[in-house]
Amino acid sequence: SQDRSQTGSDSVWLGSGFFIQIERCAGIGEQVVSVRFDEDKYIKHAEHVRNALLNHFEGQLNVEIVEVPTLYACEVRVMPSHLHPRLGEYCISDAARAAGAKTLHSKVLTKKWPKVESVIDEIKEFCKIPIRITLLSADIKEEDQNTKVPPHRNAPRNVNSAVNTSVTDGVASKPKVNEAPNPGPVRAATLFCEHRGSQISELHTDAAGQILTVLHPGKFRLICGEDSNCDRLFPSEIAIPARFSPLEITIMATMKKKCIFYVVDHLNKPFPNFPLCFVSKEPSPHLPVLVSTKANGKARCRLSLGKHVATYNAPEGLLPEAWLVATLRQEVEVQDQEASEIQYFQIRVRRLRFSVEVVLR
Repeated sequence: SQDRSQTGSDSVWLGSGFFIQIERCAGIGEQVVSVRFDEDKYIKHAEHVRNALLNHFEGQLNVEIVEVPTLYACEVRVMPSHLHPRLGEYCISDAARAAGAKTLHSKVLTKKWPKVESVIDEIKEFCKIPIRITLLSADIKEEDQNTKVPPHRNAPRNVNSAVNTSVTDGVASKPKVNEAPNPGPVRAATLFCEHRGSQISELHTDAAGQILTVLHPGKFRLICGEDSNCDRLFPSEIAIPARFSPLEITIMATMKKKCIFYVVDHLNKPFPNFPLCFVSKEPSPHLPVLVSTKANGKARCRLSLGKHVATYNAPEGLLPEAWLVATLRQEVEVQDQEASEIQYFQIRVRRLRFSVEVVLR
């Protein structure tokens, strides 16, 4: 990168690990007559910066404090790992710069204490690691990527509220345990990347199920986008080491399951335009799923594995006494079946009000 080339040859950094070196003045208190010099203050500032960096980069970036005989020194540098103090003599000051170190802050030059926020921003800008993430799923077969599932015309209209029927190509069958085929790439998926609880980027897979990005050292959490068909990621957290080397990461995803809900009233008649809300009973990063039935009383959506609670998604501000139906709270369970299979559920509600047409003559 341009920043690294300004510190010396790229060969210094290519494939190299790196660490942060804080050089603070020490052992010169008796040689200084100025009342402005307080060595304890330099110790406190150096420790404060070190602890802040270790905490922010979550232990993935090593930080070393080196005592130097330079007056007023409190220098912060990115150093190649082969110059680490534990490997031999210290490399400091002009020698460090000549060896290609990147100086993030110099109190000798600026006459100011290093600000933690500025140092962190400098590190993030300079220490960018190229990452290739491949998103795969056992629910997707490579040869089926462009195969469109035909409509299921022969689906049974009246099914139980618990999952007991699956349909493939319009033929009802018993649920099958997911066999583990060769995983295929998850295309056009959206992932959100978080660091320390804050979203830092939105990532999208390409036609090969891959994401090319750059990240700084640290631990990052990956979350499926709400509009994505992905359900859960394994692993959902990745650790980026302090090394200027391309990093290959493979993430396995489970996919949300296709579901059809058939809403009928207590007279066993389809309920059109009925708004449903599904909330997972298990801890989940996903938001509630909102759908409405069509004229035939059916609604399609994808849900994550596990148990969900279906409720009436009443219009905002509408009081319960004005609801169209009695209080609804029905539990449904989405099972682990093949991605091509559709799971059917029936939601039964009790009408309190009926739509009528009044004609005046």
